[in-house]
Amino acid sequence: MEIDIINEVDIPIPKKCIEWFLGILLNRENVKENIELSVLFTDNKKIQKLNLEYRNIDKPTNVLSFSMREGFLVPFNNILGDIVISYEYAKDEAEAMKIDLKDRLIQLIVHGILHLLGYDHVRDEDYEKMKEKEDFYFGLWEKEREKCLKMRD
Repeated sequence: MEIDIINEVDIPIPKKCIEWFLGILLNRENVKENIELSVLFTDNKKIQKLNLEYRNIDKPTNVLSFSMREGFLVPFNNILGDIVISYEYAKDEAEAMKIDLKDRLIQLIVHGILHLLGYDHVRDEDYEKMKEKEDFYFGLWEKEREKCLKMRD
């Protein structure tokens, strides 16, 4: 598994921790192949631009997922996709929710990766399935949080 974590906002990102936790999530989702994905931490301005370009919505958002596995699949393609997170948006949400910023970032990463794995929340029944997965993985994060955050980059 190759995870490229890109930090455009010059904040400390626990890269090894994120890679380790995503490895657990992907293993539990039976993703056995050697996949590649990227996680970009950026600002509201850049995510708003992406949101407008790809979703025709002219405002910032917390997370965007860009799957490389939708539509026509290339048999040798091991690229799962890209997750883009607005650090600013996530920080504001964490403060409003009164939760730790690292926890909010993990929630958004989990949400993004589930989208890359084909989960969605457009219809009610899909929302319930995705929410159940998100809750499960966040519960797992809470159990492993301290161990994970002790990892050195």
